[in-house]
Amino acid sequence: MVSVSLTRNRAKIRCYDSFQVAVTHEYGQLYRSPQVICDLLRGFFAAYLSVIFEKEIICEEMVCQSTGAGYCEFLTLPLPKKLSLRRKTRAQRIKQ
Repeated sequence: MVSVSLTRNRAKIRCYDSFQVAVTHEYGQLYRSPQVICDLLRGFFAAYLSVIFEKEIICEEMVCQSTGAGYCEFLTLPLPKKLSLRRKTRAQRIKQ
């Protein structure tokens, strides 16, 4: 982890030699233009930090090693209130 702010519920994470990047290098690009590919890691980091921060967290991959960078870098931050108000909590979905 590069940085974390417990008060702002944000984190910046760097990952070196991700297995998703290794698959891309072995089997080739799935897309015509270079783009970030580590969606599984994005989901993992968002879920993990949602539990830690006790808030719904989103994660975006800002830099990807598959596009030639030296590492993958992820930025996590709280889901904006406008979006989180529209979503039902797990407890609300179970009651239905």
